[in-house]
Amino acid sequence: MDRRQFIGFTAITGSGLMAGCLDSFSDSYATLQRFLLINDRDEPATVELRIELDGTDEVVHEDTYEIDSGLDGTFVDCVWPDEPLRILVRNAEDDNWNDFSTADRDGCLILYAEIHDHGTSFFRSTEECPARSPDCHTDVKG
Repeated sequence: MDRRQFIGFTAITGSGLMAGCLDSFSDSYATLQRFLLINDRDEPATVELRIELDGTDEVVHEDTYEIDSGLDGTFVDCVWPDEPLRILVRNAEDDNWNDFSTADRDGCLILYAEIHDHGTSFFRSTEECPARSPDCHTDVKG
């Protein structure tokens, strides 16, 4: 490897490492304004929910919900802070948690967690803040 190749390799590697470091210090996050649990199964489901502060794993909410089958779902009361969050959901019959993070996102977030026979899927709608009719964190400005 000659000098130019070494300098080029070092510059590319250093840039990649710094980009990863800079991303980890980002304070960008979406404000979670509504959260809905939906049961797409044919029978009622017991759903476990845990909401943590993203990056610290400090639990800010933990509860179990009985959800009838159907797409009407159950809205979760606004029990979380306006901070970067990690939302974990699972069917109580399952050992595996599925998670969603609001970190590194923008705007106001309306989040749906759909319980189905194969686990949990997250769907989101991102809007400018404040959302059309926010249920929580009404003081968020766009």
